[in-house]
Amino acid sequence: MTGALSVVELDVDDAAWRQIVDTATGSSPFHHPRLVRAAASSTGCRSVVLGARRGTELAGGIAAVVSPGGSVLPRSLAAFNGPLVAAMPGAHPRARHRHESTVAGALLDELVRRHPRVSLRMRPGTVDIRGLVERGWVPSLSFTYHLDLSDLSLAWRRVDDNRRRLVRRAEHLGYEVREVSAADADGRLVDRVARLHAQQQASYGTPVELDRAGWRVALASLLGSRVARLFATADPRGDLVAFVLVSASVPSAAVLASGAERSALDDGAAALLRWEVFRQVSGDGVRVLDLNGARSGPHGRFKASFGGELVERWELRSPEQTTVPTWGSIVRRAATGVRSDVRRLRTLRQERSW
Repeated sequence: MTGALSVVELDVDDAAWRQIVDTATGSSPFHHPRLVRAAASSTGCRSVVLGARRGTELAGGIAAVVSPGGSVLPRSLAAFNGPLVAAMPGAHPRARHRHESTVAGALLDELVRRHPRVSLRMRPGTVDIRGLVERGWVPSLSFTYHLDLSDLSLAWRRVDDNRRRLVRRAEHLGYEVREVSAADADGRLVDRVARLHAQQQASYGTPVELDRAGWRVALASLLGSRVARLFATADPRGDLVAFVLVSASVPSAAVLASGAERSALDDGAAALLRWEVFRQVSGDGVRVLDLNGARSGPHGRFKASFGGELVERWELRSPEQTTVPTWGSIVRRAATGVRSDVRRLRTLRQERSW
């Protein structure tokens, strides 16, 4: 590829962009155009795809979900939103890194010009980010689990002993796992999915991206186009107690969203559901499944128990985004202020006691 770069807006389903999504080193199931579109339409946002062209060839692109306020953030349905650069087979590493840096820089310059507050997430090594860091982008790390499903019997042996016991317990108690089709995703089921997801996010202390209306849009779009599959666990009475939404891509797939009753965790119904999802997608050709996040502490034990490999994710924030206060930063500053006030009060009391 030679010549000057020009950055233009593309259709989400542009054929050249889809080719890069299918072949680029840093691509993931989350980059699928229909997932990006569903992530936007289900949350009241809009999807934007920018492409970097050299002549008639597409050198790279980036798909962004833009909020009504103009921010670009990763979404659960599109958790990876970093730039992708067309492969350069046989190129020297130095030339490849220079190419990646130039293409990614042009794409992000244009994205930030349109939407200054940008947060990106991508696989390590997707592009050379050194130039971006020099220009003020702030890097950090997050984590996820990758499950190797190429050998299901080996995958079962990697599951924690207690989790395997809970899977068998749920089977003994009469819990059943089934796949939900687009035709079965009626209003009652959407209500249940939305409630279970909201309960789970509340227990994690994280905001809920999809309300009931958002779930209705997402399930209609993703199940109808067969871009994602919905699996659910029902108790012996037939009530849905847990669900997992997973991408339908092969040979790598990703968990998009989930939810469960507290009782489903205690009785093993959630563990049974996860194992059945692993078994089903493995049979369909999935070799690696991204669990879409890896929390630390008590909330991270469930995913950790399935024996996946802990994998880093790169996070990048634009210079403008780092200056915008978030609810988390506001709370942290408030907590720091309270602790400082408590320390001053203790000092005053000690001085008076002297």
